[in-house]
Amino acid sequence: MARPKPKFTFSPRLMTALDVATYLNRSEQWFAHKRPQMEAAGFPRPDPLLGLYDQRAVDQWLDRRSGLVAASPANDSAPEPANDAPAVDPFKAAFGKR
Repeated sequence: MARPKPKFTFSPRLMTALDVATYLNRSEQWFAHKRPQMEAAGFPRPDPLLGLYDQRAVDQWLDRRSGLVAASPANDSAPEPANDAPAVDPFKAAFGKR
């Protein structure tokens, strides 16, 4: 007996090199030729275990290149103060120094 078809559809998050080339509106040969230059510019590499590209990582790279998202250091999750003023500890600000 055949398996029942799932009642949902999904978009795969992981892509082959051909998928990435198509996603970028380029040929697979163009992508293979430009890939080292793109990786030097921060383009995500394929997952070492799966050998596939993460579509979200490709989107983030494109967003940074187009200026939609500001580039930030990879290990710094806390934003810098907007006016270059020293960071204020919210606990000390609320309760004062003792």
